[in-house]
Parts: sequence; C-alpha cells; structure tokens
Amino acid sequence: MLGCGITNEEDRAMLVEFAQVKDIQRAFSFVMAKLTAVERRLINVEPSPETYQIPDGLKGHIETTTLQIFFSPTLGAYLKDQWPNKKVVAVLKKNPQWGLTPAVSGDKLKMKIINKKISSRFIHHRNDAKDIISTSLGKFDEATSKFDNSGTGIIDLSEQLIRTVGGRSFDLRVTVPLCARIAFIRSVYRTAFKAAGNVKPPDFWGKLDEELQKVCNEKEGNADRISRQSHEQSPRKRPKPIWATSC
Repeated sequence: MLGCGITNEEDRAMLVEFAQVKDIQRAFSFVMAKLTAVERRLINVEPSPETYQIPDGLKGHIETTTLQIFFSPTLGAYLKDQWPNKKVVAVLKKNPQWGLTPAVSGDKLKMKIINKKISSRFIHHRNDAKDIISTSLGKFDEATSKFDNSGTGIIDLSEQLIRTVGGRSFDLRVTVPLCARIAFIRSVYRTAFKAAGNVKPPDFWGKLDEELQKVCNEKEGNADRISRQSHEQSPRKRPKPIWATSC
C-alpha cells in the first residue's frame, strides 16, 4: 500500500526512500532536509498577480483619469493600440503621489493588474456611451429607413453622456469642442448603423478610429489644422461647432 494515491514520481520516490530509513535520528534529518527543499521551492514560485490589491486612492484616480481621457475632444483613438490606456498610465506616472510610484510601475505583476483595471473601465465607458448615442438618434423607421425626429440634441446628449458614463461624482463642463466631438462620433455611428444593415454596428469603436485616422492623414497630423464644421447642429440653434483630434 506504500505510496497509495501518490501519482507524482518524485514524491513516490521520496516516500520509498523515507520508508527505507531505519534509524529515527536519520529519519528526522531526512524529513527536515526535504521540508527545507520544499520551502525553497515555494519561495521561488512567483506569487499570483491576483494577490495585489489596487489601493482605493489609486482606483479613484484611475476612474477619474479614464473618464477625462475618454471625454477628451482631442483623443486620437478609442481602441487602436490601446492608445487611451497608454495615456492613462502616462498621467498616473506623472503623479506618483496618487499611488503609481516608480516601485509599483516597475513591478510587472502589479502593472498587469492596474492595466487590466484601466481596460475594464474603458470597456464600461464605451459600452455605456454607445447605448446612449444609439438611443439619442431616435426611433428608426424601417419603412423609410430613417430616424424620426425624436432624437436628442447634441448639447443635451453631451450632458447625458457625462451624467451616465461619468456618474454623479464626475464633474465636466460641456464645451464647444466636446459637443463637436460627440456630434462627430454620432455621425460616424449613424453611418456605421446603416452600413451594418440598419442594426447596431458590432465594431463601432474600431470604425470610429478608422475615421479619426483618415482625418489625421488628411491634415498631415497637424493638430492645429485638424478642424472642420461638424455634421450636426443642436436643436437649440447653436452655431455648428468645430471639432479637432490629436493624432
């Protein structure tokens, strides 16, 4: 029955070796030596990255920073090359007092968890924003293949996005550049909706990045020249805003 239930060959061999030890003192020394070897192996095992808990203070700054970047009217991409994520990390590194100290940023396991948290927040922001933008277009009439006039104006839509995506604690003022960016995003969504067969486009944010890249290429990456009239105008008869992007 020796070794019953033990499938690991190394453990089975160790058990057989121990059973052959007759002297009690030698048996004790044998056990202690094996325990020491096991302890050394455990020390060398990398801890699970899930053991690191992001401090609440850093979590708060991650939330605020992801929202600020998501609502930036000069954001050059929403998905491509994890551009928003990189901008968040850059901001956090510039403010080590928030919790992302050089020691933390130099720890691969901790950064893996932090990057995962940043990604999850951007996924949340994109999903919420997409639903709100879709609803803001109004009801779609299949007979005419057009949206009715029950849609939301750009200024109201901007305020709604800030409240819903950002939450009560997020404070952001509605500006002309922000309204213009949201108008552009909704314009791209409307086009993608029709291209998908009058259904919600599955890869909307990727398509939006493509449109932003086209504009960037047309303007040769010059942020000062990247401007044009928005495609939409608010029902409040505000002037058509200018929107810009940073490549």
